Amino acid sequence: MGKFRKLEGKSEDLVLPPIRLNDLRPAPRITPNYRPQAAIIALVVFIPIMLTGLQMWKTAYLERDVQGVVSHVANGWVVGIGFVTSSKGNVRPTATVTLQADGMLMDYQTVLLTYGRSTPMHTGDAIVVTYRVGKSGRLYVDHVAPRAGIGR
Repeated sequence: MGKFRKLEGKSEDLVLPPIRLNDLRPAPRITPNYRPQAAIIALVVFIPIMLTGLQMWKTAYLERDVQGVVSHVANGWVVGIGFVTSSKGNVRPTATVTLQADGMLMDYQTVLLTYGRSTPMHTGDAIVVTYRVGKSGRLYVDHVAPRAGIGR
């Protein structure tokens, strides 16, 4: 009976194990905390899914905006050409060309500053613009070509 102590003075004798200090402390946590890793994995999976969903929603919205809309052809002028630069001074490959046609200013995003493949685009050029006005009122430029007989 060396390991157990006996309680006396009760109607029945109880045998209890000896109390040790380590028995009163909570057991150390052996399992690692996976919360930071789970949060990172959730973000890595969730963010691309959200971005893909937003891109699909934007594409569907733009398609609905121009569905059944008539194209317009107008004569106009190239008002300005601008390049997007970053804070580090790097020029991005796309340019925003501002056009004026039918009394409206339109922005046209392009990679090449040419009409088709050969003629370069300059400020002040006379142009023919094919555009659509969406149901939301947004202008969509479909095609820009130089006006024959007028220009530089």
